[in-house]
Amino acid sequence: MTPKLQWTTRASKQLADAAVRLEEARTGFGTIFLDDVEQLVSTISSAPRRYPRVLETSGEVRRALVFRFGYWLIFDVEENQVDVLAVWHGRQDPEGWR
Repeated sequence: MTPKLQWTTRASKQLADAAVRLEEARTGFGTIFLDDVEQLVSTISSAPRRYPRVLETSGEVRRALVFRFGYWLIFDVEENQVDVLAVWHGRQDPEGWR
């Protein structure tokens, strides 16, 4: 059974902000970023535990990279649900997503 995927309010805002920044930097990049995120979310939904755990966290907090853009999706895996907790760029303070 595929777990239900939900976005926290914070992660949704971070996703939107990242898309706007990328679009402002170069026309079309925001849309490409969102397409890449959509594909990654599909993969996460089908096999969330294939991604590495985030060290020094409790539970099943994991991360997946949006390769072209250097953003990480940080998510928590539960029995029948995956919660996206943050959309975090690799150049930001790695502890800041918490």
